[in-house]
This record gives sequence, C-alpha cells and structure tokens, in this order.
Amino acid sequence: MVAAFAEHALLSKRNEVAALDCKDAYPVKAVLDIPRLRSGKAQAVAPLHALHPIHRIDRDSALQATRARARALRARREDVPARGGWT
Repeated sequence: MVAAFAEHALLSKRNEVAALDCKDAYPVKAVLDIPRLRSGKAQAVAPLHALHPIHRIDRDSALQATRARARALRARREDVPARGGWT
C-alpha cells in the first residue's frame, strides 16, 4: 500500500516531478540523509493506522484534496485486501 500511496503522490505531482533534473536529486538525498545518518537516532516503522495528524487541516483547498483522497480510497476499498492490506 505504501507503494500505491507513493505512486499516487508522484502521479498527482507528475508535472513537478517531470520538471526535476538530475541535479535536483542530490539536495533531496542530502536532506534525507541528515536525519537518517545522525547518531543516536533510530528509524522506526509505524503502522499507518497509528499515525495522527500533527496539525488541523483547515484550508478549503486542503480539505477538498483530503476529501478527494478519501473518496478515491473508499472506491478502491475492496482492492486493498487483495493486495495484502494497507501496509
């Protein structure tokens, strides 16, 4: 399911992704490596159902986008068990 979410996230941003250049990948990798390589930190995997929002979604555009994602997920609800669950 994470792969499906990532695919959806990338496809919804495909114009921005298409505009990326190879030189854009290095800064992204550096930003991702900073917390990953920091000593004294451990990575953990959390089930999606255990995550809570860190702030309220209160802008109209964000609410509309969230509702659209929820509708899309509800429409594919039956596909999830067939693909091995949400995680």
